[in-house]
Amino acid sequence: METPPGECPQCWYHAHFSREAHAHLAPGQDCPACVDHMRNGCPGTARN
Repeated sequence: METPPGECPQCWYHAHFSREAHAHLAPGQDCPACVDHMRNGCPGTARN
């Protein structure tokens, strides 16, 4: 699937395909990439 215009590709992928995107994490473990985006925003998108 293509990321909709104006959406951060990483955030969109992690939100809509979270089982696949987060499969490497232990139960209850935060995704470092998601935490980084929550703290620092999404680079190069309209959501900054």
